[in-house]
Amino acid sequence: MGEKEEIFKKLIEAVDLGDEDLAAEWANKALAEGVPPYDAIILGLAEGMKLVGDKYERKEYFLPDMLISADAMYAGLNILTPHIPKDSQSRRERSSSGSWRGMSTTSGKTSSR
Repeated sequence: MGEKEEIFKKLIEAVDLGDEDLAAEWANKALAEGVPPYDAIILGLAEGMKLVGDKYERKEYFLPDMLISADAMYAGLNILTPHIPKDSQSRRERSSSGSWRGMSTTSGKTSSR
């Protein structure tokens, strides 16, 4: 397992355990090791919340467990987010119409005039 994969695994684990200190520690480690912050967020923190959500659906976790895990995720996000470049790829994913790729621009309301 490479260094990046270990970092992602530890971020997932930190979120799963709801450990804010561990999430912050590994978010800082990701930055120190040159892991792109966006990758650490998506492949680490977000995957951890996906795991927590799956456990909730299987009734292994309850709502308080999800909230504790969310706090851990935010501990990591608060460290990683400021290091994402303002002109990152996510901003370029918008289409020329200003909507996000894959999202509808309609509000769901129709006119009956």
